[in-house]
Parts: sequence; structure tokens; C-alpha cells
Amino acid sequence: MSARRGRKAVPSPSLMPARQARDVQLKYYLALDALCIGAGSRESVATLLGVVHTAYRLREFIGVADAQGFRAAENALLACLDRLECTASPEPAATLQASEKAAVAPVLRCFDGLLERVPMPLYLDALLAAIACLDAQLPSPIPPAAAEPSAPRPSTSSAAAHWLPR
Repeated sequence: MSARRGRKAVPSPSLMPARQARDVQLKYYLALDALCIGAGSRESVATLLGVVHTAYRLREFIGVADAQGFRAAENALLACLDRLECTASPEPAATLQASEKAAVAPVLRCFDGLLERVPMPLYLDALLAAIACLDAQLPSPIPPAAAEPSAPRPSTSSAAAHWLPR
């Protein structure tokens, strides 16, 4: 109890433990690497889509108001997923093109910073919202560009929920 006011001190929200943050980072950087070398899967794309959606929901913690970078990363991953789904191979592998990697990488760096700053309860809320969106194939939480207000919002893949860190 606080002697000054007679109340218990309220602990500040805890941050994600460093080891757990590294585990989360390892999962999405391995997914990115697999996609960059042409050995990616639907789960690799889903992992990164989940990161993009989670980072978008938490962007206020790093002072990013503009959705453009998040939208570009999401569109790059959806294009990769579209190519993968059009492949007739029995065991297709997904590949990110250089321009797509260039769109995704800044969001991953942003997410690195978020993992260090965001209280764990808020991270978990954003993560669960991203998973629910991806599982239910709901429209993207990232709004369309202002120049194209009538553009349909991309739907997400059912494979996208596999990115949850386990």
C-alpha cells in the first residue's frame, strides 16, 4: 500500500519477455527467409500477414499514422499467395519478389520495435484480433488508399491463422 494515499500501487503493464519476443521474431524472419529463397508455404505467407495486421493495429505505439506501408506489405503478401494458389504443382513453394520483400521488410522492422514497447495485454489483443480476421477470412483491417475509396478490401486466406507463435 502506498503510505501517501492508502491505496495499493498499480503495476504498469508488463512487456513481453525478451526470450518470447526473440521467439516471435525468429518465426517471422524464418518465414520471410523461406519466401525469399523460394521455399515458402501458405503458412509462411500467413505468418507474415498476421504480423502485418498485428503491427497495423499497434502502430500508434511507434507514432505511425499512415497505413500506406502496411497496405503495401499486405498487398505484396496477397500477391504472393495468389501466385501460390495458381500453381498446379502438388507441392508448390511460394516466393516473394524483390519488390514485395522491399514492401514487407519495413513492417517487420516496425514490428521489432513494437515487441519492445507494447504492453503484453495490448499485444495479445491485437494478435487475437489479427488471428480472428485471418481465420474468418474477414476484410483487411487496413483501409484502402484514399485515392481509391471504392476499392474492395482484400480478403485474407484461411491458411493465415497458422502464424500464431506456438
